[in-house]
Amino acid sequence: MNIGKLDSKYTGKFNVNSGLKVSFSSYKYSERMIEIPFLFMNIMPPPAKVLDIGCCEAIYPIQLAMMGYDVIGVDTRQYGFQHENFRFIKSDFLKLNEFKKESFDVILNISSIEHFGLKAYGNRDRDPDADSAAMQKIKDLLKPGGQLIFTAPFGQKGRLLEFERIYDTHEINYLLRGFKIVKDVYYEVYQNKQIHEISKSQAEKIKHAVNSPISGTVCISAKKI
Repeated sequence: MNIGKLDSKYTGKFNVNSGLKVSFSSYKYSERMIEIPFLFMNIMPPPAKVLDIGCCEAIYPIQLAMMGYDVIGVDTRQYGFQHENFRFIKSDFLKLNEFKKESFDVILNISSIEHFGLKAYGNRDRDPDADSAAMQKIKDLLKPGGQLIFTAPFGQKGRLLEFERIYDTHEINYLLRGFKIVKDVYYEVYQNKQIHEISKSQAEKIKHAVNSPISGTVCISAKKI
């Protein structure tokens, strides 16, 4: 899919907040290596209004802003980058009331919903249904026919300590009720050394565990119906 070129009006105006350290994954191979390309290959063309949930540790919100998208990022942690076409809101997405009069063409969930309501990234509130509540809020904020780019750990249903949920097919279908899945792709990440695209049936058999050499990821482009 052709999503257009960098908009010359916005390129070159990319700044880092002084004094702020931004951490990125040290892994050579991780799910980000397939999640980010999936995002850029499948997002609707600009101009479009985009909301990114859990934007910390990611540069793609700024890259999208440089392409002419109008981007808002939300995270409970501080974000280290600035751009004239990007606005950052430091907040818990579920507690945020700022969007009462706003709606979005695209909402991005790049491996974030699985952490909601768990004691991850400094979150002190535990709510086993927070991921479902967040998905409902996402649907409410999307315009009719709006696009959701969704990625998450996938395999046999479970949880890695109090850090993240692992979704199976039933859980994905439940979270994405009210959406039509346009495209879904499944990957296996092996010992942070190899990434393979695999079938859905193969991905469903992956069992995640602490220190396991194998993990599974699903990447979905969906449309609000």
